[in-house]
Amino acid sequence: MDHYPWLSPPDHTAQALRMDHHLWHYGQLMTHAELLSRAIDWSIAGPLRLLAILGNQDPWVYPAMLAAHRLGGGFLPLHPAFPSERLQHMLHQCQTRLLLVTSDGLATLDQLLPNLSDSMLCIITEDTKGNRPLLFPQHRFLDSTDLQQLPARPAHPAPNTQAAYVMFTSGSTGRAKGVAVSFANLHAYVRYWQTHHPIGPGDRVAQPADITFDLSIHPIFVSWASGALLCPIPPATRFAPARFILEQQLTVWVSVPSVAMMMERLNILRPALFPTIRLSLFCGEPLPTRTAEAWRQSTPQGRLLNLYGPTEATVAISAFEWQAESAQQEPPGNVPIGWTFPEQQAALLQEDGSLLLSAGTGDLCLAGSQVTGGYLADPDKSAAHYFYHPDSGATLWYRTGDWVQRREDGCLLFLNRVDQQIKRHGYRIELHEIEHVLRARVGHDWVAVIPWPGGTQPVRALVACVAAEENSPTADWLQHCRQHLPSYMVPSRIMVVPQLPLNHNGKINRAALQQLVQATLFPTEAT
Repeated sequence: MDHYPWLSPPDHTAQALRMDHHLWHYGQLMTHAELLSRAIDWSIAGPLRLLAILGNQDPWVYPAMLAAHRLGGGFLPLHPAFPSERLQHMLHQCQTRLLLVTSDGLATLDQLLPNLSDSMLCIITEDTKGNRPLLFPQHRFLDSTDLQQLPARPAHPAPNTQAAYVMFTSGSTGRAKGVAVSFANLHAYVRYWQTHHPIGPGDRVAQPADITFDLSIHPIFVSWASGALLCPIPPATRFAPARFILEQQLTVWVSVPSVAMMMERLNILRPALFPTIRLSLFCGEPLPTRTAEAWRQSTPQGRLLNLYGPTEATVAISAFEWQAESAQQEPPGNVPIGWTFPEQQAALLQEDGSLLLSAGTGDLCLAGSQVTGGYLADPDKSAAHYFYHPDSGATLWYRTGDWVQRREDGCLLFLNRVDQQIKRHGYRIELHEIEHVLRARVGHDWVAVIPWPGGTQPVRALVACVAAEENSPTADWLQHCRQHLPSYMVPSRIMVVPQLPLNHNGKINRAALQQLVQATLFPTEAT
């Protein structure tokens, strides 16, 4: 098992992956990983640095990850639905010429290859190379037939500083940033979960997130490090997963809060709905207290943790457990993001440049064994977010851009993004405060307040976007805001939409809402 540091099954016949009609035990998973690692090792000169994986809804993406780790390298997940320009940018930033393609990535591969200036080695897992060598002579190809003919070669240990995976995260402006998470970072994260919230061979773990979203890292590697069964959820059922949860008898749930919010809005959640779930983890965006309580009641045998963490800090770095008494102890709004994990640190950057380690508010900065070292091939963005502080010696800090409050008990509360703190009529406004008031009146959490116009221009209007029916009582909602908010915080308009748009990770897409507000309410006015 030393060749596969993340695998810890009770035996090779234990179930490792259940996906669609595929059910692989750990022995099969390792066999497939070794097959792919042979192809990679025989095709490159020197050690593997990074394997790009073009695929998403195909079981072969999982042994591909292990194959990269077996050879001491990392992996870069590429979603077949991403625009070709974005995929080119990611490959260029990572400087990798090795591309493994699963069946659901073949159509994208044919669109991508003509636009790549570098010669690529393409390993096709379940299909033949066909006439691609003739169509794309500048690239090399291996297919499933070639893989079977290659002899085995030994594994290569990975240094702690080597990237275990690279994820691209969208910034508020400009192109996506590449975050290289090292083996040391990933080991620290997995070790925390094995120590403090262990799971085991009897567990069945949900994976609703695409592999290009770093939240997927948790179910994949924590499951396999514990001998559990990984259960990726089909995209069509990700926001209505009740039947899947019940049929698969899932015991561990990991998702963005939007999934639970959608189920709550559709009145799907009810007490004791999911009796098999013993651990629920929500991460990626604020978790409303109302949704947390509804989910807790639906999982009577389980614990519920609200996690917080940017990609730059390896999935999640703090947690708050929502318990039966939390509904009485915590004010309505969003669930706190809790306390940082052991070995991790949190400080609040003040306007004067000091780091506040006690109670107060500020720009949250993180440090510790899970914090990465900077952005790939982007020293300017790295310098803007990663820094050493004169008061903390050799500690490298990551500036999150999240405006956070630390209570006297040390618990952290997410307030807003720093770039979502706006000024209107000279007053500083935190949009989440308006959203909280509206949610209380609307009766659900699908509310987002959008400043118009966006960017750095002065705010001329606040538009509250609410998922609701066309004939909803928007005048009543506005009156409720007037009764509970100062005049400068009252929305100028309420725009009713059938559903708030989500990005490919399942989070509320505020950029898309900004465009919708512009097109619907201000079509003739330039921003």
